[in-house]
Amino acid sequence: MQDGIVARRSYLIVESLDRISRQTVHKAAATLQLVVASEINLVDLDDGGRVYSGDTFEKDQTAFLIMAIRVMRANMERRMKVDRVAKAFATEAQGRGGEGRKRQTIYKRCYPRGPAGMRIRR
Repeated sequence: MQDGIVARRSYLIVESLDRISRQTVHKAAATLQLVVASEINLVDLDDGGRVYSGDTFEKDQTAFLIMAIRVMRANMERRMKVDRVAKAFATEAQGRGGEGRKRQTIYKRCYPRGPAGMRIRR
């Protein structure tokens, strides 16, 4: 964007706003503002194809708040998912019988660093 590789008035289509940034709300909102300030139209498919642009923010002053709340909700959902996966992983690590250990070994082979957003102590 800043280097001019993406043309102004282009459309950036995302499944959900959290796909742009997995950061906290204020950092993600700053990133989204930068996209819009670069005159790139941001389309959120998860919100029925809602378009965020400079014009949108000028005409509808609640648009930025809606965008920030959607990012916050997605961030909270992602954290809950990470927590659920961490709990499941911990349960498997305890090894409920031989089957649990077998799945844990396969999981470690496929995902040596563990699920994204989760730290594993070795």
